[in-house]
Amino acid sequence: MIKETVVTAKTTEEAVALAAKELGAEADAIEYTVIEEAKKGLFGIGSSPAKIKATYAPTAMDLALDFVNTLLKNINIEATVTVSDDEDRKKINIVGDTAGTLIGHHGDTLDSLQHLVNLAACRTENKKAGCPKISVDVEG
Repeated sequence: MIKETVVTAKTTEEAVALAAKELGAEADAIEYTVIEEAKKGLFGIGSSPAKIKATYAPTAMDLALDFVNTLLKNINIEATVTVSDDEDRKKINIVGDTAGTLIGHHGDTLDSLQHLVNLAACRTENKKAGCPKISVDVEG
């Protein structure tokens, strides 16, 4: 699920910043190729903007967080989603007034949610990196 875009701006640095914003990533997380360098021209005549092609491959955790946030939005649950690292796995913490409904009867809904989050995380293009194990915690 690699995202890519072509952006033009006054300078290459501005184009990189615009591409990162458009792709929803940090500027240092994207890869880009300069298609055209910016040209100053003479007194502004003959100037042309910089043009880059930028790509971004989201990490497994980005995909998992996107899945959780989309799910919460779609089922109208107002909650705060944070990420923490345990010793051997990543952990997604969901806290909110109505987030308790995600636990379900004897935790069955939470188990299903955790399974789906791990499946979403394994959709990365980089299969060599493997699938991280992600725990989902709702209201502690």
